Amino acid sequence: MHSLVITTLVSLVLLTHACGLALPKSAEVIILAFAVSFIGLPHGALDHAVGRRLLRSFSPIFAYGVFFAAYLAVVAIVITGWFVSPLVTVLAFFALSAWHFGLEEDERTSVNLLNWLGIVARGGMVIWVPVAFQANEVTRLLGLILPGGDLTVASQIVEIVRALTPILFLFTFYDFVSSRKEDRTVNFLKRSKRIDQLRIFTFFVLFSLADPLVSFAIYFCGWHSIRGLVHLREQTGWPAAKMLGRLMPLSVAALVLFGIGFLFALNRNIFSQAILQTVFVGLSAVAIPHLLLHVVTDSVRLSQVNGVVS
Repeated sequence: MHSLVITTLVSLVLLTHACGLALPKSAEVIILAFAVSFIGLPHGALDHAVGRRLLRSFSPIFAYGVFFAAYLAVVAIVITGWFVSPLVTVLAFFALSAWHFGLEEDERTSVNLLNWLGIVARGGMVIWVPVAFQANEVTRLLGLILPGGDLTVASQIVEIVRALTPILFLFTFYDFVSSRKEDRTVNFLKRSKRIDQLRIFTFFVLFSLADPLVSFAIYFCGWHSIRGLVHLREQTGWPAAKMLGRLMPLSVAALVLFGIGFLFALNRNIFSQAILQTVFVGLSAVAIPHLLLHVVTDSVRLSQVNGVVS
């Protein structure tokens, strides 16, 4: 159902784009900031519980101590990286995001190397497709986001990603057309696969044509994060009110930290640029430890399943 809803939304956005309708850039930036704060960040609100499960052989006090120390250390490293080595930091953020986005929405219980490369390439479409079709706009946005507005580094990032786009396209196409073993005998899964293919195709078109900020907001907040929140509710079994109560503190904390970061960035930038820097630097600082955590859990999950199968 969610795939059909998001496909319809993407189609409407493409229609408005074809008609030449668009929100002012400042409005897009403000909407993105609130969507990331209230939808994007909360889907990682229970990372401490995931970390506790990974460290379940240790005592709770030791496990939580190790988890939060490691989590905050990564946050500090990422924020520092934006100022010290933005090229490496952004490329690492892109690579981990592609891994996470791809594996989080893939329901296969086992994959080989070629399948995995296809999954990661498809997960990275929100990054490499805009770079392939809108390189100048992505370079401009990166120049606004990078502390100091270094267009040289922004151009280097875009050129590196562009150099990888042919192979990423081939891996994504392989993932798009490859059959899943679980889908061969169940009619519903076959129909679900066709819906997934429609969604992937519409996302590809969206990332190719629409404003990169709009397409990122739709994918990250409207697709990835909502699916993450749904999975959290399924895993916990909590009613909606309890779920909201558990997630709201993170959203409030995110807005407070966003405000602090925004005031810091505003001292050196115009309003929209300060918001963009705050959103993406802050998002990466929280997202990279979240992504690393799920890279570990995904690897453990796949290794356990493959171990059982073999």
